Amino acid sequence: MSGIEFLSAFKSPWDFVIVIAASVIGILIVRIVAIKTKSKVRFSLLHGFSIEEPQAEKKEITPSSSEKTEQASPTWRDVAYILHKGEDIWHKINYLEMFETMREQMNYAEERLVDVLSVVEKNFIDLLRFKMHAESAPILSLPVFRHYQVIISSTNEAILLPKFRALFRENRLAEKDETEFNHYLQNKASYILECGIHYVDNLWVPDDYLKLTREEIKDWNAEKTYPTLRVTYEDIIRSGRRISIAKKDEKRRLMEELDSFIQERFPDTQIY
Repeated sequence: MSGIEFLSAFKSPWDFVIVIAASVIGILIVRIVAIKTKSKVRFSLLHGFSIEEPQAEKKEITPSSSEKTEQASPTWRDVAYILHKGEDIWHKINYLEMFETMREQMNYAEERLVDVLSVVEKNFIDLLRFKMHAESAPILSLPVFRHYQVIISSTNEAILLPKFRALFRENRLAEKDETEFNHYLQNKASYILECGIHYVDNLWVPDDYLKLTREEIKDWNAEKTYPTLRVTYEDIIRSGRRISIAKKDEKRRLMEELDSFIQERFPDTQIY
């Protein structure tokens, strides 16, 4: 388990504060024991305490008793500050994990899906003109076009956005290597595309004027529309991965900041 996963496992800031408080108290007790036995304390947020026995053959210059007392006795102000600092970093990591990452991923997805709607509408207009044998027919006022607009708008809200939101909520994109991610990318893009096609098929009802069938629409889109949609869906997933990696690096930096902060307060305690 990484340090980031350790912090993310807490259900509330108070759980984290309790653990940090217990850890700090443990540090005080163990360090007092370690100083008296001339041992070295090691502490990990993930693995707890350990004490290295002193090596008899190694002679070191021992500090004065006043220096020992000063090193072994951090004030409760230090303890309170560590708790405050740890809680603040926990909140930042939790915000990155639960809100900021998905917000940026979904903002990009929504922008690209607006482009998808424009492409689908344009290609359907071309299909209607082809069907009517008229290059300048008033397509936008036709009931069949208005009906198709409602369907693709519903597809965006009911299928595409929820599918991408669920994909990003899993938050596993940054953990995949290139080979694994490319396989995942192909499968997910195909799956989302098929879900959208199936949804449109179920809602489409041929009109009385042109009698445009589902098969005609699918055949037209297979050549004119689906390749573009697939490329767009892959771009959305790739963008989601880039954002996940950037936020994971930011969470790692916050964890290192907490480790460095504790190391400054307890210089003889090794955080690893």
